[in-house]
Amino acid sequence: MLNRLYILSLEVLFMSRCSRDEVMVIPGFEQYTVVEMPPYLCSIDPVGPWRPTVRTLSAPPFAHSPIVANIFEKFTTPTVIEQVSYILIAAGAFVFVVSFLGYCGAIRESRCLLTTYGVLLLIILVMEITAGGLAAAYKKEAETESRTMLKNSIKKYYATQDKADAVTLMWNYFMAQMKCCGVDNYLDFKESPKWGTNKTVPEACCVLVGDLNKFTPKDPQCPNNPSESNSYYMKGCYETFYNWLMEHINTAIGVGIGLGLLQLLGIFFAFCLCKSIDGYIK
Repeated sequence: MLNRLYILSLEVLFMSRCSRDEVMVIPGFEQYTVVEMPPYLCSIDPVGPWRPTVRTLSAPPFAHSPIVANIFEKFTTPTVIEQVSYILIAAGAFVFVVSFLGYCGAIRESRCLLTTYGVLLLIILVMEITAGGLAAAYKKEAETESRTMLKNSIKKYYATQDKADAVTLMWNYFMAQMKCCGVDNYLDFKESPKWGTNKTVPEACCVLVGDLNKFTPKDPQCPNNPSESNSYYMKGCYETFYNWLMEHINTAIGVGIGLGLLQLLGIFFAFCLCKSIDGYIK
């Protein structure tokens, strides 16, 4: 039994430390040869008379994709993980609290919990409608504030690729996909001290070749000498996204109405259940 537990622990150890053609000698055991597998997954093949049964792990097909590996590498830098974790923790905590109130209120038939759940959903819906109404009523002011907020995100957080954080990656992927540069143009990056390089524009602002996630410029001179032919350095992302949104405005309105109706149904059912519990108690 102890031998089997020891072998299982060795399997976990090899998964994190093994590499191709590596040989390790374990005191008190026969020699084990590491079988060629992906860097994060491998199995061990014992050499000798005693051959314990060890489970062989195989990587999923998509794990060998260079695109997946490249994206995974960029999003697993310490800075990105830290920033994304805070966002996910905050969002998850809020969703958990609201869902907990609705779930426990229905299970325990608690009018207080169900009322709180319905009121929270109502507040969220009212805030969404208010934000949309204010944005429509004060379109110019909303546009100015949006541009300022986006420029501040570049000024405070945008960095070089070797020091990229979540904001930098977001901008790079957005610019590569939308074929634009900065909020208004490439000059927005001049205000970022973290991006202080000799380059004129980031690689994501250039005309890219191959996998867009690798940010490989078609013209190697583009980051230093951008032009209308090899980059999008004068094409702002704000206007580009606005034009794209206007082209898909019907879809955006449909999605907004659908989400609003779902929230209304949640509010309606919460108060109906609360009312039925009240009638049952009486």
